[in-house]
Amino acid sequence: LSLLCALLAVRALGETDLNPVSGIGKLTQLLFAVVAPGKITSNLIAGAIAEAGALQAGDMMQDLKCGHLVGAAPRAQFYGQLIGSAFSIVISVGVY
Repeated sequence: LSLLCALLAVRALGETDLNPVSGIGKLTQLLFAVVAPGKITSNLIAGAIAEAGALQAGDMMQDLKCGHLVGAAPRAQFYGQLIGSAFSIVISVGVY
């Protein structure tokens, strides 16, 4: 479900430059309210995961768009994001 919502958000972001993450989270919460009524914790967690996935997908798409405009290779951008993520994990744990 999170993948589907992320694709929907990326499509909307590409067409309008607005990422509908709050709407994606609410949509997921409505779906989980139908599937598992009364499970408030799982409802909130599902909404948060879908919203975070949509936000990260939109952020990556904007990075790739900027890289395309300046002529950077998508593979180099991907490796840059991967290396930056790995370093941020180590630094965040060390700082915390």
